Amino acid sequence: MKKRYLLAKSSTKVIGKVKNSRTLAEHTQDLLNCYDQIMTSAITLPEKEKQMIREGCVWHDLGKINSKFQNKIYQGMMENGELSPAPFLITCSNPEKEEMKHNLLSPAFFYSALQNRTDLSWLEKQVLLKAVMYHHGSFGKYYDVRQTAVEEAIFYDIYQDIISQQENFDFTDIEEVLADELSMSLPKEVSKINFEYYSDFQEPFDLLAQQNQVDLTEAELSSNRKKVNQLYIEVKGFINLLDHLASSQEGQSFNYYFTQQEQAETDQKLLSFIQHRTGNAQAKFNVLQEEIVQFAEQPLVITEAFTSAGKTICSDRLTAPKKLYLVPNRISAMSFYQEAVEKFGQKNVGVLHGTLHLYQTKEDEDAAEISLSANDIELARNFAKPYLLATVDQIAMTLFKYPAYEKVLAVMKEARICVDEIHLLSPRMFLAFILLMDYAMEHLNTKFHLMTATLPASYKKRLAELSNYEGIHQVDTVKRDEKTIQLSMDHEEMEIVAISQQALSKNQQVLIILNDVDSVIRCYKKLKNELPDGTAVQCLHGRFKENDSKRLYGQITQQEGQIWLTTQVVEIALDIDFPVVISDLAPMDSLVQRMGRNNRRGKLADGGLFYLLKPKTYSVYDQILLDETSKLLKKGRKKVKKNEPWLLDMVDRKDLLSDYYQQKKVEQFFESEFAQAEKEIRKIFGLTNRQAIDGEMLILEEEPYQNIADNKNEAAKYFRNSDMRIKIYLEEDISLAEQEGKDLVGEGIAISGRRYYQLLSMNAITEKQYRKVLLKDNYVYDQKFGLDFMTK
Repeated sequence: MKKRYLLAKSSTKVIGKVKNSRTLAEHTQDLLNCYDQIMTSAITLPEKEKQMIREGCVWHDLGKINSKFQNKIYQGMMENGELSPAPFLITCSNPEKEEMKHNLLSPAFFYSALQNRTDLSWLEKQVLLKAVMYHHGSFGKYYDVRQTAVEEAIFYDIYQDIISQQENFDFTDIEEVLADELSMSLPKEVSKINFEYYSDFQEPFDLLAQQNQVDLTEAELSSNRKKVNQLYIEVKGFINLLDHLASSQEGQSFNYYFTQQEQAETDQKLLSFIQHRTGNAQAKFNVLQEEIVQFAEQPLVITEAFTSAGKTICSDRLTAPKKLYLVPNRISAMSFYQEAVEKFGQKNVGVLHGTLHLYQTKEDEDAAEISLSANDIELARNFAKPYLLATVDQIAMTLFKYPAYEKVLAVMKEARICVDEIHLLSPRMFLAFILLMDYAMEHLNTKFHLMTATLPASYKKRLAELSNYEGIHQVDTVKRDEKTIQLSMDHEEMEIVAISQQALSKNQQVLIILNDVDSVIRCYKKLKNELPDGTAVQCLHGRFKENDSKRLYGQITQQEGQIWLTTQVVEIALDIDFPVVISDLAPMDSLVQRMGRNNRRGKLADGGLFYLLKPKTYSVYDQILLDETSKLLKKGRKKVKKNEPWLLDMVDRKDLLSDYYQQKKVEQFFESEFAQAEKEIRKIFGLTNRQAIDGEMLILEEEPYQNIADNKNEAAKYFRNSDMRIKIYLEEDISLAEQEGKDLVGEGIAISGRRYYQLLSMNAITEKQYRKVLLKDNYVYDQKFGLDFMTK
């Protein structure tokens, strides 16, 4: 009889697509290959810590050598037609017991060898043990697991069913890996398998156990505690990261870091990009972009320069082996993608679009043992790129230590993170992010570059409290009579058709920016009904399939078509210039960004035409901010003669934004929001009002494996449902995948948490193979206007 291979990853069918199996040895070697690509180049961890991570990679999945786990993989292969039926399954000697998670069983094979190590301290051994045992799941999930249950699983599922029947299994390849890497053999006698390690696992890091340091002061204990907790975060984080990279790449090479040569060539690539975009072969860096390099070694750089000053190029000049470029969460990171690819090449640029979540759902967690979810595969493939685009909320959520948060912190290790237009972040998002920054600068050696057009006083106050704050680099790049627009106010929504017709008669393109997706879709249908057949009208917003979004961003960047209907997704990043813009009323900071899409290149002698619609009874924005914006605009309009157009150049717009932030009600609004955000953080972490809050304390004070919150529930607590994005699939696509093998990569749609829970309450959402599926009778989808719900 042919011996069975010991498998680590399944060929599970992910709706219409079969993923190849990997043996335990192959998967382990995949991790080690990824280790060699990442840990031996740009990263500067201590050698002992690197060795701990490498050993964790070798040991982490040994617990999969158990009958119930192997049968789970075999079952998946049978369902996919890769194996013949039931005779291949292992006969379990203890079938009535539920399967024990493999990560809880792995130490049975290596615990004795770990304890015999003399080069690791007691605490370092504890860190490595817990990092392996928590590489799936969470503290809360395993808190009630009894030691006797673990011991039974080791004896029956590992020893009785597999180890004692060595003649039926091929151990050769995994034994070669263990011998080559650690000079150890796989224990094959019951006396050499450890049954008692679980009691150590359940205990917290005992800071007094090392060298009997009972005479340490509280300050010394706190310092030691933080060092040990940080070591755990890094060891577990890199094991998780390498595990996911290995599972998604499967032996393929990738560029996790920019090489030194690539970093040295950055300036020339950026100049070529500027020259190509401007059509000026002699174009050079502007003053802002020239000055930025003097701050390259600072942990925190804050650049204040008005819109269209070239801040993105400025940030790109601050090179690093690993770069993350973050945008406000209401702006799609996809809007930067085409430009980033043009500068750095597609192989180097990853994007965490709105449908990717960094936290693990329970479904993801359960599935990840045998194969990565589609979300995790795409996430890992993007993490593998040296230049990563994302939204601020995707990173800021890490502060709350959701399951697998350590992987994101590993990605941040020694990276440079650039954040665009931070003044567009809500106070609660801003506060969470700077607390994470505070921790990352100190413990991950992460460098940050924050960019803004201008900042409210309350935001500046909180930045000034950071230990690495060295002031704000300000460059005034705006000029009089530059990029002028004609602002026309108080237009009715019904006028959109007439304004569009007038523009089309002059062969002018129109950009319409409305505050919510439903309004965009309604307006699209009205325009299609009333404009001549063949008029090229297209929508762009957050409720498109990923593949359609990527195509649409490419089209709007090239300014194809005649009329574009959009939401806030066009406020920053997109280098587009429309002669006619129609916009909903929005807070002044957003409105100024929208004005930057009108006469952007300053080629219209009389200025671009900017039509502002009357305020609506409902808005996604806070009414206080809309009212203060409206007051300032009306005050400014009164200074202009009634029959003359109100011309706004760049200086005028900068002054408007500055005045807006100085309005008493606006300042009070931001302070109130910050106070509420801090109150909620205290509640989530169980802190009193007397305790000072900083990022180090929030991340490192408590046991690092005790997750503060469980993914979405926590997001709802702090970021509010309206700020959450939840990925769904359409039932028609799921059916095509099941019947015809349609590839579902890129077919997901991100909807708001508020809308998701509304649909869930109406039984409009179901689940199929770990995917949230929107049922047919509840939607209409069109590549021109996106996803429209049948019930509002």
